[in-house]
Order: sequence, then C-alpha cells, then structure tokens
Amino acid sequence: MFKALAVILALPILLASTQANALARTGKITGLFLSSPGNLPFRISLDNAPTECAAGILYVDTTHPNYQAYVSALMLAYSQGKQVTIYYAPAQAVPNAPLPACAIQEFGVF
Repeated sequence: MFKALAVILALPILLASTQANALARTGKITGLFLSSPGNLPFRISLDNAPTECAAGILYVDTTHPNYQAYVSALMLAYSQGKQVTIYYAPAQAVPNAPLPACAIQEFGVF
C-alpha cells in the first residue's frame, strides 16, 4: 500500500513540469517542525539542506491548496525514511515570507 501511495504521489511530478522559478533538492527528511498559521506552519529539513534556504528550512503554508495532502505525505515519508525530491521557491520568490525559508511547490516520494 505504501509503495502504491509513493507512486501516486510521484506521478504528478513525473508527468507535469514544475513551476518556472522552482529549484530542486533530493534527500531524506531529517526533521519536522509544526507551528501556528502564518508562521511557516509545517516545516521540514533535509539531510542535504539547500544553502539558499536559511537554516535549510523548507515549508508548506496553510494557504496552499493541497496543504493537508502535502503534510500527510511528507510526514509519511519522514516516518518511513523515504527519499524525497522537493521542488521549492527561494524566500525572495515568496511574498510576505516571515522567515527567509523556502516554500515547497511540489515533491515526490521514492
């Protein structure tokens, strides 16, 4: 079942192009941090964190249309020790970012 979920999550990334300003990083999630809405509510860190993201923080905001699905899948990937490929926008491309972190645009679990 988990393999089927990983394939379902990976297909949109394999079949569709990412947003024009997105960068990519592949690795394992090494930490999760949850906070209040408006304060980068769901954050992750990767084992090879991007240098352009302050402290290697990548986040999903509650305003993201797939927030609940992203959070669920990222938590599952973390708990299973799966590798993820994260497509993200650097902080300067994210309006009103409270911290210089990077917004997760899309991702795949492998």
